[in-house]
Amino acid sequence: TAATGIVAPVGPPAPLRFPDALKQAKMAAVTPEVMQAHLQGVLSPESLGLLYRDRQAELIWDLRPGVSFRTTIFSERTSWAITFRLMPTDVPPPAALLLPKDLARVVESGTGMVLVAAPVGHGRSTTLLSLVNVVNQQRVAHILTLERRLKVLLTPQSSVIFQRELGSDPQATVAALNVACIQDPDVLMVTHLLPEMLSSALELAGRGRLVLAGVQATSAIDAVRLMLSSVEKGMPLDLLQASLASSLKMVVAQRLLPRADGKGVIVASEVLPIRVEEARMLRTGDFKAMQAVLRGHGEGPVLGMDRCIQLLFKRGLVERDIARRHMNDEKLLES
Repeated sequence: TAATGIVAPVGPPAPLRFPDALKQAKMAAVTPEVMQAHLQGVLSPESLGLLYRDRQAELIWDLRPGVSFRTTIFSERTSWAITFRLMPTDVPPPAALLLPKDLARVVESGTGMVLVAAPVGHGRSTTLLSLVNVVNQQRVAHILTLERRLKVLLTPQSSVIFQRELGSDPQATVAALNVACIQDPDVLMVTHLLPEMLSSALELAGRGRLVLAGVQATSAIDAVRLMLSSVEKGMPLDLLQASLASSLKMVVAQRLLPRADGKGVIVASEVLPIRVEEARMLRTGDFKAMQAVLRGHGEGPVLGMDRCIQLLFKRGLVERDIARRHMNDEKLLES
């Protein structure tokens, strides 16, 4: 397996990062002179001045086409340290991530809005990028992604892709969304959609574009509630609910659970398609009825989180204790 990164302080030889461990590299120790040469090779004079001022920097370094590194530089005691992490250029397809088949079908339709909800660190960005790549592989399209931090640099195939890194400032994302409405991409992906950004996203979806949006929430219902929790000035709640009901095609809430065989994690997904009846519930704000829909179905287009985890447990993919920790009704494990 090839190394995926390097950690280089001044002094001892820099270790290489492999997927499962750090390993000592067969190279000379890094001297202050070598480190300074590295910094000058990676940074422009202006960026070097900012590094000396702020004592840290983060950037994407393009070594050559198709090979880029997420690079961090920081002061460490009386010297500098630098890390390079190879950025992937591809993501697993939805089937490999065990995402719901209906989710990929909605994306293939090419219109409307899809919400992907997950807590921090539970694969929300990976899922969104995998869905974007479905479009990238299948048709000619203008794709725009608005990401807090670029984690994967997608390789354009059939589509033209623009990936923007905006950081954690909500106002930067709001401004970028407003510009996106002018650019009118065929596909817009936002890794972290906040309620105050919803109207701009709905504007694009209402034009027949595809909007893939990440939401920091633990369930499908919570994701919808969050989107409606901050009604913008001048937009009545009933109008916002009607607009969301018209454009929203599916809400997926996911969590990453440790696999029973110890080989990584597996996705548990709650799936709420917005069909005619669910759209009516959304327009009227009947969240109790929407919750009943999730509780009342097993496998199929609608799948509640508890039922999904129950199925993973019965298939031997997750341990009982893990299942219990993430379920609201652990009695399902006995049925």
